[in-house]
Amino acid sequence: MQAARALVNDAGASGSVAGNLLGDNQAFSLPLFNQAYRFAQTRLANAGVEIATKYATLINLLPVASSDPSVFPWMNWANYSDGVNLYSTPVLPPDLVMPLRLWQRLSGATASPFIPMRQANDGLPPIIQAAYFQCWEWRGNQLNFTGGLQSNDILMLYMNFLPDAQSLNDTIPIMRAENVMANLVAEYFCRSRGSAQADMFKAEADEAMRDLIRPTARQKQRGQHRRVPYGGGGGSGFGFDGFGSWL
Repeated sequence: MQAARALVNDAGASGSVAGNLLGDNQAFSLPLFNQAYRFAQTRLANAGVEIATKYATLINLLPVASSDPSVFPWMNWANYSDGVNLYSTPVLPPDLVMPLRLWQRLSGATASPFIPMRQANDGLPPIIQAAYFQCWEWRGNQLNFTGGLQSNDILMLYMNFLPDAQSLNDTIPIMRAENVMANLVAEYFCRSRGSAQADMFKAEADEAMRDLIRPTARQKQRGQHRRVPYGGGGGSGFGFDGFGSWL
């Protein structure tokens, strides 16, 4: 906020850094800051910067309630459905934006490893049900599965959002983000007053954002990342070998 006040030339009384128009004590300062904070998170996440990812374990997802392959269990923030019945648990983590990767194991088999689940890119296939959930998709703000014939636990890596700042003294866990945040706050402050300088601060914020994104792009270029072809496998038709591979 001090950097934002410097950008908009808002000197506090007697040279104080607390500011006047953009002062910490202004009622709009914290909401304006959080607006900029949410925008920065979204831009960085869309560019592949993993500033906020977490693991969650979802316990005891009950078997599918119907033998019809077109019946799919699902989960959202309020309920889990076995395809027919609704349950109050388990549910998605409240800070989830979207799932990234899923693994599964037999529920209660705590000494057993989790095996990978496959993400379906073009809808869930209505295949013969097996013990495990064979694949998953994120659709309609729900996590959807093919039917499983046993209760399973799921380990999920997911993208989450960082909570809003509760005060302007909170620590923001995004490294080297001062230029981004200062210019975004300055842009929103100026835009709310119809200032022509808003576009200048937006351009500066965009450039600072690119500077934050570049290290992630370079880091990902250091490894070999080859996309697994959708529908690839060692045979024809659909099947699942219990270890995350399609047959």
